[in-house]
Amino acid sequence: QTLSTDNVETPFGTVCCTMAGIPRDNRPVILTYHDIGMNHKTCFDVLFYDEDMQEIMRHFAVCQVNAPGQHEGASTFPAGFTYPSMDKLSETLPIVLKHFKIKSVIGMGVGAGANILTRFALKYPDLVEGLVLMNINAQAEGWADRAASKVSQSNAIVIIILLTPCLNITIPVSLQLCRLMADCGGLPQLDQPGKLAEALKYFIQGLGYSKARGRTGTHVLETINMDLKQMKLNKHNTQEYI
Repeated sequence: QTLSTDNVETPFGTVCCTMAGIPRDNRPVILTYHDIGMNHKTCFDVLFYDEDMQEIMRHFAVCQVNAPGQHEGASTFPAGFTYPSMDKLSETLPIVLKHFKIKSVIGMGVGAGANILTRFALKYPDLVEGLVLMNINAQAEGWADRAASKVSQSNAIVIIILLTPCLNITIPVSLQLCRLMADCGGLPQLDQPGKLAEALKYFIQGLGYSKARGRTGTHVLETINMDLKQMKLNKHNTQEYI
């Protein structure tokens, strides 16, 4: 798979992005955003080296975004630099999508990254086909509620919230998959990447992407009601991606 790293200039600082694969017209790109104190490598490398995730990457391009100054080898900020707010960081994402000619995304964020992607989905629902939000801050519950309502009305997006057990966000999500991840702690992409990758495979199929065609329907509201035992039994009989 082709791999490129670009520095995308935005009004709120330079955003270093890594693109794996080439965006295709008939499917979204997986867009990741890391948590505070991390970058795309420390937050997601373990997940993307997983065998199941490698299978997904054979069929979907992946764009990994680093917040300004967080990528490896980043320079120190100049004197007087004011770090952008969550809202401003979310405004860098349409610029990133335009730079890479990405038409739509499945967002995957952890912690602060989940918050940023939620704000992005609220402002630009037509660019988002799905969200996977992990370890989202309790203060972001209201944002997640609003995003679920807005994007569902706009594009019939399926949203999965992967939570730590201490949080309780009640929005239309695949609750079965939430429960599957409940024992992973706050960083399932690091602690149990195989389980998360398998959940993502079912999530993407739930969005309507299968072997036979690009998307099977434009209004996919089904939740995936399959517990871990069923997933293991069916693991070798699942649909393949395009």
